[in-house]
Amino acid sequence: MRVSISLLCAAAVLALQQVTAFMPPAAFPSSSRPTTALRMAAEAVEVPMELIKKLRGMSGAPIMDCKKALAEEKLDVEAAFDWLRKKGQATIAKRDRATKEGLVSLAVEGTRGVAVEVNSETDFVARNADFQAFVAGATKTALSMTAGAAAGVGSMERDALMAAKGPTGDSIETELANLVAKIREGMTLRRASQLVVDQGVVACYVHNAAGPLMGQAGALVGIKTDATGEKLEQVEAMAKRLAMHVVAANPLYLNSAAVPAEVVEREKAVARQTAIDSGKKPEVVEKMTEGRLRKYFEEVCLVQQNHMLEEGNPK
Repeated sequence: MRVSISLLCAAAVLALQQVTAFMPPAAFPSSSRPTTALRMAAEAVEVPMELIKKLRGMSGAPIMDCKKALAEEKLDVEAAFDWLRKKGQATIAKRDRATKEGLVSLAVEGTRGVAVEVNSETDFVARNADFQAFVAGATKTALSMTAGAAAGVGSMERDALMAAKGPTGDSIETELANLVAKIREGMTLRRASQLVVDQGVVACYVHNAAGPLMGQAGALVGIKTDATGEKLEQVEAMAKRLAMHVVAANPLYLNSAAVPAEVVEREKAVARQTAIDSGKKPEVVEKMTEGRLRKYFEEVCLVQQNHMLEEGNPK
């Protein structure tokens, strides 16, 4: 039975990448200083309650904001909805608050898997059902984009994912903008990655799950194998345990061969200088350098780490 392993760790290092927001309630999209005449004209428009309810149902915005939007757009519900979206986006930008919370979402189908990270300003929004539905939909869309992809691990093109159609039929970018306007908090789809194997299994695990296959950290592990039947089931179980280990240990590389040459040289230089400063003889310096480098690989390379879930912590 041939077995090879690839991995993708999607730990949710939630950092500010992009900010969106809306204008304050008193502002008008067309002018930062609306005239008294314009303000009076807007206030003079009689807004039917059924239109306010309809717009509120579409946007989730407060009643008074819906009324103001309809008055500004002369009772055109679609235009008022866009007005609210613009208003919502401008206010979040003005507040300039970082999107440091959010969720990592995973999806697996056969030998393909994806991880998508969506950030929000607060943990409260990360638990919101609408936010989670958007994250799940974006992840499903990302998975559909991997159909026919070559085997390997890599980042997905964010712009392509944002332009792709989501579950509602709108683009992921439009769905996110609508959600920002509805919830009134900054959000951003930060990144997405994919893992594909030619033959074998892809397993996943999420930590601190907030919903199905979404949480604060997650990992995908792909194992290429020609195993079948009971042996394939054993490989699947092993892949799941490895995914759990990856979340816990957070390896940076698959093995020592995957560590960039410049990183290896930097670690060697640090280890060598440490040995020299301790007054060791040249031959001892080299042995200490090699020993420290092996220790480094054991810390950052998956196949050289001690397994955190298996009894005895084997490599």
